[in-house]
Amino acid sequence: LSLITEAVLKHAISIARAHGAKLKVLSSLDVPKVAPGFDDLLPRYLSRTELAEYPSKYRGAIDALLEKLCPSSVEVEVEVMSDDAPPHAILAASERYRPDLIVLGTSGHNAWQRFFLGSTATRVVADAHCPVFVVPHELAKVKDSTPSVIPTPVLAP
Repeated sequence: LSLITEAVLKHAISIARAHGAKLKVLSSLDVPKVAPGFDDLLPRYLSRTELAEYPSKYRGAIDALLEKLCPSSVEVEVEVMSDDAPPHAILAASERYRPDLIVLGTSGHNAWQRFFLGSTATRVVADAHCPVFVVPHELAKVKDSTPSVIPTPVLAP
């Protein structure tokens, strides 16, 4: 899981709890081909066994984090996506599930990296059918980034 995952989940859980909403957690799995090797200096290729076990370990890490953060009053459903680039997967899922709000985090990439790699958050904000709540990467560094959400009524047009 990325560094921003916990901060994003804290905010999403807080919003869901405040509004009595169901939480659909979508996580984009990118299975690495290499891992830290000898003394964490030289990379090594993952074995076939490690590659096969990676998705279930990844899902287990998500479940453990949700168990730690999420009160039983918030209904949570988890989906791990691995077939598409994150912005495409998030936007496709938003079309399928039609959420009221998308909560996602930024990667912390600098402008040069964003220029070459693109920005998931920018793409989702630009193309989403609903509002997008973006949690800045800097919150991943804050020890206690527990959000405070004040429930507000949603006014229909």
